Amino acid sequence: MTKIRITIFAFIFLSFGCDRFRTEAQRREIQAESNDTEIQVGVAWPFESQNDGFREGVELAQKKINSSGGIAGRLIKLHLADDKNEVEEGKKTAQTFSEKIDIIAAIGHRAPVVGQVSSLIYEYTNIVMIAPGITNSALNRVGFKRVFRNLPSEAELGNFLASRLAEVGYNKVLLVYQNDDVGRSFSNAFESKAEDLRLRIVMRLAYDAGAERPFERAIKSLEESDIDAVVMSLHAEETFQAVSILQENGVEKPMFASQEAERLSILSKLKEVKDFRIASIYDSESSSALMKSFVASYSEAYGESPSIWAAQGYDSLMILQAAIQQAGSTSPKKISNALRDLKGYEGIFGSRSFDKHGQIKNVELMMKRLEGKKLVKEKEKK
Repeated sequence: MTKIRITIFAFIFLSFGCDRFRTEAQRREIQAESNDTEIQVGVAWPFESQNDGFREGVELAQKKINSSGGIAGRLIKLHLADDKNEVEEGKKTAQTFSEKIDIIAAIGHRAPVVGQVSSLIYEYTNIVMIAPGITNSALNRVGFKRVFRNLPSEAELGNFLASRLAEVGYNKVLLVYQNDDVGRSFSNAFESKAEDLRLRIVMRLAYDAGAERPFERAIKSLEESDIDAVVMSLHAEETFQAVSILQENGVEKPMFASQEAERLSILSKLKEVKDFRIASIYDSESSSALMKSFVASYSEAYGESPSIWAAQGYDSLMILQAAIQQAGSTSPKKISNALRDLKGYEGIFGSRSFDKHGQIKNVELMMKRLEGKKLVKEKEKK
């Protein structure tokens, strides 16, 4: 979906649905202030196609909260829905959540365009949205008060990777990006920072899913000496395809990917890559007591190590718990205010807080290297 289609949907939505949704928003606020039963939360994700532990992470947080007596004696109830990474399915999911007057918050979605469309419904029906899978800063529209993004933006990722390449001395870069809003925003940020750092973009390639041949033709035109490194901002499936094409055409330069690609079930299928790194916020080997406890609990419950998406699911529900406790209420308005006022919240990722637009602040990014079938944090150079 393009920006134009999203804008048209927003116009129609606001023109014809505003009065009804305003009434729903008011009813939800009144119900939340008087309700003393279960705290109901919607969870939307492409569970069948891209779960990667997300459901398990959210459910682990639910069990932790409920086994401790809930929040002020109230247990968490989850409503799980598969949005299939499709706009229409995501919109239908958000509408279904909005029709359940007791749902006060929603955690999801994975695809940026699905999140953008769904966020309109959440905002105008007074449901707090915590987005643990979206880097797109366009999610946080000016004036929105219920939408919170729990990942760094694509611009932050672009700036970080450009700085890291400059630090290690790579100068000539092949830049490959997903041909969508997120990919273009990443590549623009990377290119702007690269210019400041005197890096040279040898070639900038937009990549469309299913369009491998034009990409391969462009790669064949490169000489081995033309580039020092490859930087990619692609989804995991497209990262796999692009790296495979690069390998088949003899490109063995260091490869750097943005967090969009962090899906180990896909990356672990790659043929051995000499030097493949990814920007990330997640270190499962962290010495943090909270991270150690989470990893141990998850491994015991599910028999495997948690992925970043398991951790994001877990952390999102725990942040919601913290906001409800700080607000002393399940009123979506009060929860939203509490999220913006969170100071020094310590979760498994460390300290977390949001700015006035609902964007996560001061998230520490790191580089991870693919070693066999694992992503391992690189040690900081002293």
